[in-house]
Amino acid sequence: MLLCFHKMEKKLFQIFVSFSIILLSCSASPVYASTSASADAELSDMISKVFQLAETDPDSALTLNSKAWERARKADDDSSLYMINSAFAQIYSAAGNHELAVEYYLKNLRLLESDHEDILTSQIKTGRLYSVYNNLGISFYMLDMVDKAIEYFYRALEVFTQAEKYHPGLLNQINKASILFNIGGGYLRMEDWENAGAIYEEIAEMNRELQDSRIHINYLNNRGIYYLNTGETDLAFDYFYQGLDLGREMNNYLIIARINNNIGNHYYLEGSFDIAMAYYTGALDAAAKAGEWRSQKIASHKLSHIYEQLGDFQMAYEHLKHSNFISDSILRPEMTESAARISAQYTFDRDIRISRLEQDALWKGERWRRILFMLVSVVLSLLLVIAMITVLSTRRKSRLVSLTSDYHRLEAEKAKKEKEAFALKLETQNRHLAEKALWMAEKSQLIQSTVDNLEAVSKNFADQSKPHLKEIIQQLQTDSKENFWNEFSLRFSEVHNGFFASLQEKFPELTPSEKKLAALLRLNLSTKEIAAIVHQSPDSLKVARSRLRKKLGLEPSQNLVGFLESI
Repeated sequence: MLLCFHKMEKKLFQIFVSFSIILLSCSASPVYASTSASADAELSDMISKVFQLAETDPDSALTLNSKAWERARKADDDSSLYMINSAFAQIYSAAGNHELAVEYYLKNLRLLESDHEDILTSQIKTGRLYSVYNNLGISFYMLDMVDKAIEYFYRALEVFTQAEKYHPGLLNQINKASILFNIGGGYLRMEDWENAGAIYEEIAEMNRELQDSRIHINYLNNRGIYYLNTGETDLAFDYFYQGLDLGREMNNYLIIARINNNIGNHYYLEGSFDIAMAYYTGALDAAAKAGEWRSQKIASHKLSHIYEQLGDFQMAYEHLKHSNFISDSILRPEMTESAARISAQYTFDRDIRISRLEQDALWKGERWRRILFMLVSVVLSLLLVIAMITVLSTRRKSRLVSLTSDYHRLEAEKAKKEKEAFALKLETQNRHLAEKALWMAEKSQLIQSTVDNLEAVSKNFADQSKPHLKEIIQQLQTDSKENFWNEFSLRFSEVHNGFFASLQEKFPELTPSEKKLAALLRLNLSTKEIAAIVHQSPDSLKVARSRLRKKLGLEPSQNLVGFLESI
C-alpha cells in the first residue's frame, strides 16, 4: 500500500513541475502581431478575440476561430493562418486535448518551413519557430512523451542561440530560463537525476547575474523536488522553506500552494498525518487565493485520506466532495478517459469538419462536398472499428495476463508443496537412519559384550582349546565392525545418494574414520549418540570433530553440520 502511495506522490510532484514550467514559459514567450500587415482589421479583431476566449469559453472561441479560418483561407494569408492554428492549438490545450494541439502546432511548423527563405533570417519567423518548438515540447510533455518533449525543448534552445546571433534582443534570458526549466522538468519526469541536476545548476548560475525572483522561486521549488527524489530530504526542505519565504514576500500564492503540497506529501508518506494535514490545509488556502484549482484538488484529496485514517469521516467526506466538485466542474476537460471530454472532442472535430466541407463546397462545388463527406464517414467508421478492435485486444491481453498470473501462482504453490513434502520425507528418512544406526550400535555392543564374556571364561578352557576360542573372538570382532559399517553405508547412500562421492572428490585426504564421522554428523546426531555408535569417548570425539573441521577448511564461525548438509 505504501509503495502505491509513493508512486502516486511521485506523479503529483511531476504535475507540479509541469505546470510551473508552462506558467513560466508562457510568461516568457515573445508576443507578435496577430496578423500580417495585409490582413484586414476585422480578421485581426477576430483572432485577438479568439485568444481572449480560449481559456474561459472554448466553444465560442472555436466557433469564432473557424470563421477566421474561412476568411484567411480565402485571402490566402499564411500569417493569419499561423495565428489561427496557434489559436486552435491553445483551445485544444485548454480542453486537455493535447493530441490535437500537437497537430496544429505541427501545421504551423510546416507553414514556417514551407517558405524557401531561411527562417532564422526573419525576426518574426525566428520568434515563431521558438514558440512552436517550446509549445510542442509542452504538449508532448503533457502526453507523457517525455523523450519527444525534451527533443523539442532542445530545438527551442538552439533557436534561442541562433536568435542571439542574428536578432540580438529578440529573446531574453527569461526565455532561456523557461526552456531550461522545461528540460529540467523533463529529466525529473524521466528520473534522470544527473542531467536534471546539471540543468538546475545552469539555471542557478544564470540567475546569479539576472537576480530574477520569478526564476529563483521556480528554481527553489523544482530543486526541492529534485533533492526529495534523490533522498537528500534535509536539503530539499531547505529549498522548500526558502521558496515559501520568497513566495510570501512576492504574494505568490501559486508557488506557496505547490510547495505546501510537496511538503505535505513527504510527511503523508512518513505517516505524520498531523504535520501533513497542516501543510495540505496551507496549500488549500493558498491555492484558493491564487484561483489555482489543480493544487486545491490535490490538497483536498489528500486531506480526505488523512481524515479517513483518523476516523473523522465527516471531514473526510467534505474534502472528498470538494475534490470531486473540482474534478466534475473544472478538471473534467483534462481527464483523458472522461466521456464528457471525448464528447467535447468529437464536437470540436465535427464543427471543424463541417466548416471545412462548407468552404470546399463553395470553392469546388457540390460534387466535392459529397466526396469529402463520404471520406469523413469512412474515416469515422474506420476509427470506430479500430476503437472496437483496440478494446477487444485490451480485454484479451488483460485476460491473458490474468491467466498467466494464475498459472505462475499455481506452479509456485505446487513447487512449494513439493519442496515441503521432500523436506518432510528427507527428515523422516534421516530419523529412521539415525534410529537404525543406534540399533546397529547396540547390536555391536552386544557382540562386544559376548566377546568380553568369552575372553573371561577362556581361562577355564583347556590349553588346546584356547587358540580356537581366540580365533572365534577375533572373527566376532571383525565381522561386527565390518558388517555394521557396510550396512550403515548402504542405508545412508540410499537416502543421501552421492554424498560419499562428493566428499571424496572435494576432500580426498579424508580418512575412512573421518568419512564415517562426517556421515553421522550429516544425520544431525548428538555427540553422545555418535560416541555410542563409534565406541569412542565424547572427549576423543571432540578431537576428531576438530580435526575434521580443519581438513574441511571451515572458519570458526561456520557450522560443521550445516556445511555437511550442503554437500
